[in-house]
Amino acid sequence: MSNNNSGVGSEIAKKIPSWAVQFKGQCDCKDFQKAMDDRGPDWCEANFDYLVNHFLSQSDHLAPLLKRFPTFAMKVAVSHTLRSAIAKVKARS
Repeated sequence: MSNNNSGVGSEIAKKIPSWAVQFKGQCDCKDFQKAMDDRGPDWCEANFDYLVNHFLSQSDHLAPLLKRFPTFAMKVAVSHTLRSAIAKVKARS
């Protein structure tokens, strides 16, 4: 397990521009980010589908413009971002 702020969750957080998200009420994003960082890239890779589905389930936090994208397009974007973050963290290991 990694205990840093440069894991997969942190890499994904760096790629999300502040204008793209809007929070109404409680958000556990930082906790989820830390959990991904702590579990490491191998866990993230092994749980890839779970993570993609989790991110897609958070679409209510997106800016209205981004909510217009079709689900399949969002899934492709999330999958690409997650794969990229995993590869970047693994390359540093």
